[in-house]
Amino acid sequence: MSNTKTTIDTYKVEPDQALYLLGFSPSSESKSEPKMDYATTAMLQHLGVEYLKVAGVVAWYKKIDRCDFEGAQGEKNLSDIQWLTPRVIAHERVVSGLSQQFPFYPSRFGTLFSSNASLGAFAASTQVTLLAFFTIIGEKLEWGLKFYGDPFRAAEILAQRDGILHQGKPQGGANYLKLRQLQREQNTSKQSVLVQSYERALCSLQSRYQYVVPRPIIAAKTESKREEIVGNLAILVSLQESQKLIQWANDWNQTQISESATRVEITGPWPAYSFCPSLSPVQMSEAA
Repeated sequence: MSNTKTTIDTYKVEPDQALYLLGFSPSSESKSEPKMDYATTAMLQHLGVEYLKVAGVVAWYKKIDRCDFEGAQGEKNLSDIQWLTPRVIAHERVVSGLSQQFPFYPSRFGTLFSSNASLGAFAASTQVTLLAFFTIIGEKLEWGLKFYGDPFRAAEILAQRDGILHQGKPQGGANYLKLRQLQREQNTSKQSVLVQSYERALCSLQSRYQYVVPRPIIAAKTESKREEIVGNLAILVSLQESQKLIQWANDWNQTQISESATRVEITGPWPAYSFCPSLSPVQMSEAA
């Protein structure tokens, strides 16, 4: 990869520039450039991405104009979706590409450093945490699993099992009231069929994979207006393990959609954001 920097003293950052950090990867003992496939190398060159070797890690960055993210112009840019969108996409494209080349700690969008010395000092101060992270990550990437459930369908499944429904309809006023009660319970109870199904899925996945973490549940558009999200997981797996994970999700849907009115959607692979340790008690950013 050409036009790269390998020590913190090889150049100076102009006063009106900043270093936009994309993330960190492990540094080899060799002085040679990091080995990557041709497509990733070409992408990084096209986007002007450089790297800095220091303290056993490689910091990947891009030089930018400080005013793009700071001051009045920065505030205007960060509130402008048309300005933000292509830069967020470029950020994710680089982070994703580097994550597929070697263990990679992805930086959050908009992380800035004022100089090569400050970035080098930060890399040195976080070396122990980063190297431990790289050991855990290895060649693994993050996959996401979202679990959705239909509480009304779950109530119908229970009603059918208990004889409340006949050919899909409640027979008599008493059974109609029982069905409505089941619907209310499945829609509100923490012990609902949907929750129990998700908890079984979580136990199953935790028995198979070492790194499974629950993520915040955020409402999302689903196939049915009656569905709701009941669980959100991130799982760290290798490429070989990912094939088994995809098969697990397919097998789960084949049985649980009809048995418990729950289904799972799998997405990825992604950079391992959910497994990144904090590198600083404050934001990885400076205004100096």
